[in-house]
Amino acid sequence: MFVEGSIMRAIALAEGGDRRTAAGLLAGWVKANPESELGWYWLGQCVEDIRQKRQCFERVLALNPQHDQALRQLVKLEADLRPTAPVAVYQPDLSGMVVAQPALDVRDELCLDELPKRPLLTRILGPALVGLLALAVLVFAWLALAG
Repeated sequence: MFVEGSIMRAIALAEGGDRRTAAGLLAGWVKANPESELGWYWLGQCVEDIRQKRQCFERVLALNPQHDQALRQLVKLEADLRPTAPVAVYQPDLSGMVVAQPALDVRDELCLDELPKRPLLTRILGPALVGLLALAVLVFAWLALAG
């Protein structure tokens, strides 16, 4: 039968670095006292398997959702489980690349300076959209007069 002294001995062993022996004692303690949040917490500190650690800390939080240390340990476990491999970024070697220049300037060929300037609304929205907008205004005006 486990007594209160055995959990204190297990905690002392864990703090002293003998986590394997402490884990054995604590496993027996939580088997006999399944509602012991102290036992589950220290068992989580002592076991090496990450899944077992997670189960222990989740058990502590099931018994006491306000247990800050168990919550911190779970957050730390989750952070440790996230993949930390660096993301490969493709960076092509452009040092020997030659940028080709166009054979002729397109502006010269189209004589853009001689084209008449379109109204701002037409330049922003495009001629088709302005025509559609004008048609919609006419339809609404006709409906307002007819109704």
